[in-house]
Amino acid sequence: MPVMSMDGRVDRAPAPRPRRLSAPTARRRPSRGVQSPPPVALEYAEDVASRVSKRPVPVRNGFIERLDPAATGDAPLAVMLRGGQGGAVRLKLLLAMLWFAVGYPHETSYPARGWAGLLGLDEYETNGARRVTAAIGWLEANSLVRVVRQPGTPSQVFLLDERGTGDEYKLPFKALEAKRDEGEAVGRDGYYVTLPAEFFTRGWIAVLTAPAVAMLLVMVLEARYSGRTRGLWHSPAQALKRFGLSQDTRTAGLKELELYGIADRRTGPVSPGVFDMKRRRNIYDLHLEQLRVDPGQPRPVEEVGLEDLATEAAAGQAVDEAAQPEGPRDGETAVGVGSGEVTVGKKAAKRPSKAPAKPGKAKKRLVRKTG
Repeated sequence: MPVMSMDGRVDRAPAPRPRRLSAPTARRRPSRGVQSPPPVALEYAEDVASRVSKRPVPVRNGFIERLDPAATGDAPLAVMLRGGQGGAVRLKLLLAMLWFAVGYPHETSYPARGWAGLLGLDEYETNGARRVTAAIGWLEANSLVRVVRQPGTPSQVFLLDERGTGDEYKLPFKALEAKRDEGEAVGRDGYYVTLPAEFFTRGWIAVLTAPAVAMLLVMVLEARYSGRTRGLWHSPAQALKRFGLSQDTRTAGLKELELYGIADRRTGPVSPGVFDMKRRRNIYDLHLEQLRVDPGQPRPVEEVGLEDLATEAAAGQAVDEAAQPEGPRDGETAVGVGSGEVTVGKKAAKRPSKAPAKPGKAKKRLVRKTG
């Protein structure tokens, strides 16, 4: 507001300084250009989530990084991303199976179109289904799943250890407990990270590209190792050695995580010493709370830290504990391990073969029951 001084001059009051929001209350809105997941992906994910009690997705460290320095090959994550667009379907499909196949023998038998719809693939009933079938074949060839094909019905897909060893799949936390009970030493390879169920139910699995999903796994792993979600960084040489991901993949993945608000980039000093030459590098802050809302929505005020991940992992363990124990139950025999046939007594165990309900049909059935 203008103010008249005694000598006739008009002085303008200084403009008020903008209020700076503190970190806990600042709400970052993702940049333009974000995509929305197709409705079918959200509905199928809710269908799965209701069956697994919204458990998080456990992923062993050895799937993400190469832990044996003497090993000549890369970790499965890097291997499956090579070879064109098929890598995205392979990665997302395996994560979906790790989320879904809770109880022993960790098997799924759903039509390919069901998986394609969950992943948000275009033309999920036709071309998308063919892409899923091709991805299952690749996972089988690389010892990540075992497939029992049955003419006229969906194939039975049994999970194997996601580290690509070809061993029978065991829930990570149960395998970890078994090693501890037997007094075995547990290294980094015995531990695992988790992605929240909202990764599926909010449609992130459908909108994020393979490089972004890969770098999300890498950043969650780095946060677990370092004990913090802020200031994450690794040198390009170490990143290539540990994760086997190309510079192009890492750059594209991190940019996309920034675009969606899952990560923030800032610069930090390389050498904090007083007499060192001042150099700076890009470091990243991980914001997993962004996964709790739909893509394109502002970031929630309440942050998600490592303690929250531990709480979610504990809840997931409770769900896994309630599932069928590892191995056949007392009085049961599992036969045909090589072929994948699991027989209980003299009668073969029945496998579910239907896909999640198509959009709208579940609601119609609910109306009939409640009407």
